[in-house]
Amino acid sequence: MAALDEITGLDELPFSGDVNIQPQSLGNYSTDVNLRKTFEGNGGSVTPSMGYNLTKSRFKTRDSEYMSPDGKASDETIRIGLDGDTTFGPLDLSGSATVGRKQGRGSITNFAGQYNFSNENTFSELGAAIRGGAFDFNVSRQKSTGMEPVYSGSLGINIGDGGRISYSDSNMGEPRIDARYRMEF
Repeated sequence: MAALDEITGLDELPFSGDVNIQPQSLGNYSTDVNLRKTFEGNGGSVTPSMGYNLTKSRFKTRDSEYMSPDGKASDETIRIGLDGDTTFGPLDLSGSATVGRKQGRGSITNFAGQYNFSNENTFSELGAAIRGGAFDFNVSRQKSTGMEPVYSGSLGINIGDGGRISYSDSNMGEPRIDARYRMEF
């Protein structure tokens, strides 16, 4: 993965990000582009971002002498986000919001003809966190087209240099309590 500001001649761009292109066999590839810009002020910072991902696949299989399907598929995702953080007295506050759209298309051809398919999905993610001293608290909401929203949250406390106890819960599962301790020798 190449960071945009590491490529010669691009170190003066007004934003940062990365570009990742992964070629694979049979002409398949994946492209991922992420751009962001942080604006800092006395009250904290705000970072708008955008991302784009495209994955193209071609495949050929041989199931039997009567069926030898050829296929191709592509998935495309566009995402826009906003992250921010500030300090309010002894508390560090942060929040994030992301919305996006994912579209998949493709076709399969075999002895019976050609079958075309497509699907479209939108998604959103919202999150907020508060940290003060040894305590932290975060909540989030994730929603995708055709799915029920997922709400989750956690409350944690750091104990000493290497200990942590946290409680997390969501509307999709059972609550969970974690206790960890790390010691270096």
